[in-house]
Order: sequence, then structure tokens, then C-alpha cells
Amino acid sequence: IEWLPKEELLSLEEIAEICRLASSLGIRKIKITGGEPLVRNGCDRLIGMISQIPGIDQVSLTTNGILLADYAESLRRQGLHAVNVSLDALDPDIYAQITGYHKLPQVLDGLHAMEQQQIPTKINVVLQRGVNETECLALAELARHHAFDVRFIELMPIGICARWDKARVLPAKTVLDRVPELEPVGTDGVSRIYRLPGALGTVG
Repeated sequence: IEWLPKEELLSLEEIAEICRLASSLGIRKIKITGGEPLVRNGCDRLIGMISQIPGIDQVSLTTNGILLADYAESLRRQGLHAVNVSLDALDPDIYAQITGYHKLPQVLDGLHAMEQQQIPTKINVVLQRGVNETECLALAELARHHAFDVRFIELMPIGICARWDKARVLPAKTVLDRVPELEPVGTDGVSRIYRLPGALGTVG
């Protein structure tokens, strides 16, 4: 990671001002993303600043989940409406292979913390052939006992991923084949939604 000098970064106040201008133009939802936004000092305070802007109906966060447990209570107090957590495996070794670090327990703690704070949580999964395709069932099962929305999403062809062979990407049918219990329940306009029998959450 190439760190930028602090003076080259927008201040929290400048980011909030941009969001205020966006609200005046009709923007109603703001997503805080990155990189990893929670490594930015004051990210939770920024969420509070944005959530208080007139006209902003929703402030959400996309994160790798590692720091979520540390910030969970503050994020709720600051008005966070929803969180998306990137999680491609529940097997510790596969998780480490994909991410480069052994931080799976911290991510699971973060998910538990979101549940405790009653912050709606989506889990984003990118399946890769020969890497984590065996994780389909375990990840889908998260939605059985927890009110999580597990989303198997498309690979974004940016950075190093843009050079990957297309055969590495798996179609949505892979999930349906490996988790045959899934029952269709509709669409949210972005993904097709399914549910395991008796599940608290959904799979998309």
C-alpha cells in the first residue's frame, strides 16, 4: 500500500460537505467504502456527520469486517443503517489464501457484533474456480441461523483481477447446484433472491 500524506487527503469535514452537496442534488443514499474504510481515523464519526445531513436517508458501509467488532457500538450510535462485509470463505486456510492474512475470527466477531447491534448485514462472496467454490454451502448456511443476506456477486474486473482468465469465474448456477435446498423468493432489483427452508436470512 502506498500511503498518501495526510494533507493530500480530504478531511472528514470536506467529505461531509461533498455529501451535503450530493444531497442537494437528490442523492439519498451514501455508501462509505475503500479500500478498507475503518482504517481511516474517525470513519465512525464521518458516518455520524453524513447521517445528520437533511435528505440523506441511508448511510451504509462496505468493509472486510476485521475491525467491525471494535467499532460496532459506535457505528450504531452514529446512525449506520447497513453494512456489507466481504467474506469469501469460512475455512481459515482458504480465507488466508485469498486475503493474505489469518483474520477470519475477527471477521466472524464483527458479524456477531453487527447482529447484536441489529444493523442489517449483507455478506458479499466472490466465487473462484479452484479456490473457494467448495465454500458455497457453508457460506449459504450463514443465512439459515442468522438474519444475514449472503450475496454471491460478480468479480469486478479491476486491478490484478482484470488479467484473470475468465474460466476462473463461476456462474450463479454453481451455487444453485451446490445448495439444492435454495427456494426462489423473488428479486431485489440487483440479484435473484433465494431462501433456505426456515432460514432467518436470504441468499442472492
